[in-house]
Amino acid sequence: MLFWIGTAVMLVGFLFAIAARRHLGGNWSGIVTLKQDHTLIRSGPYRFVRDPIYTGLLLAIRGSGVIALGEWRGVVALALAIAAFLRNRPNCYGATRSPSPSTLRVSTSPAARERFL
Repeated sequence: MLFWIGTAVMLVGFLFAIAARRHLGGNWSGIVTLKQDHTLIRSGPYRFVRDPIYTGLLLAIRGSGVIALGEWRGVVALALAIAAFLRNRPNCYGATRSPSPSTLRVSTSPAARERFL
């Protein structure tokens, strides 16, 4: 029974993401760019959620987790996906929680300096 419920949730998630992508039309691109005659889309799936493509994909991931609930590996995979999403989601200012370059440790060994100079 869990298999069919998970499959249905996955299908709904994928269809929602596809509908959102199609609704964007010419405003969509694989990289972030400002297009000429760019408009803010507030209709279709975008009237329900802010990022329907991501929402649909996350729903599909959750559906796969429902399918795999009978196995411990499925539960672990779902927990890791949710943790990764929560760790890297943007805050209200659009910044992610990823480490900033100033907090990363930089090796100061002579070999490391030679490699980058």
